[in-house]
Amino acid sequence: MARKKSKKTAANRYEHLACAQAELDFHGSASITSQEVKHRTQRFIAQARKDGHQKVRIITGKGIHSKSTPLVKPQVRRTLTQLMENGEIHNFYAEKPRLGGEGAFAIEL
Repeated sequence: MARKKSKKTAANRYEHLACAQAELDFHGSASITSQEVKHRTQRFIAQARKDGHQKVRIITGKGIHSKSTPLVKPQVRRTLTQLMENGEIHNFYAEKPRLGGEGAFAIEL
């Protein structure tokens, strides 16, 4: 008689698809310009695509410690929106709370 697979086993079978295969961390980057954020984001995505990754993460932080208005998170969002419009990425969204929540983006390539 064949054994039935448990639901837990079946769910874990695809767990690796939810994991980021590469990560770019801007959190805590001091004295960075908006242009540098844009270029680093573009280079990271280009390299991740070249490496054959399907999902990556960019950690921006929430911007609550910025001396003035937040710079990194809005610039990363603008850059990802442009990359999605150009067809270079499929989708991006805020990470799950345990993986950074509003302080990180998950990107599907």
